[in-house]
Formats: sequence, structure tokens, C-alpha cells
Amino acid sequence: MGYGSARIQLILLEAECDKTPDALARISFWEKCGFEMLGDYIHQYIWVPEPYQAMRFVLQQDSAIPATGKELFKYIVSFHKESYRHEK
Repeated sequence: MGYGSARIQLILLEAECDKTPDALARISFWEKCGFEMLGDYIHQYIWVPEPYQAMRFVLQQDSAIPATGKELFKYIVSFHKESYRHEK
């Protein structure tokens, strides 16, 4: 899961999915931009109350691109760990 010189295959984001009008509007915005939400996996962080779902925008069709929200969150969680590791 490195962030080196490999070609970018997709853009990944996490969207609040708590069914409020604001959250639904943000999801709708990203869908209009071409992002897709995969499956029903909902990720719940321990430090924020809102639930999240992964959304992706595929740049390169490839069978190696994760096909489920749960798989996509492995990348998101890894990114968070790497990002916050350097704050100390």
C-alpha cells in the first residue's frame, strides 16, 4: 500500500453516511462527479460519532482495484496511520 511512483489507479474518499440532509447532499455531489459507493460497508471510527462509507473514482481499469467498501477502508485507515504518525 505504498504511495510511491506507481501509476494512480483511483481516487478514494470517505463520506459521512449518517442519512442527514447534509451528508446525503455531499454523497450526491460526489456521485455527480463520477464517484461510486461500493456496497453497504459502514466504517465507524472510535474518535468521531459519524459513520463513513468509502467512495471511489476509477482512473485506470484494473482487476487489482479493490471491489468492496471494506477493502477500500484498508487503504483509508493505512493512510490515516501514516499521516498521523508524523505529528508527534
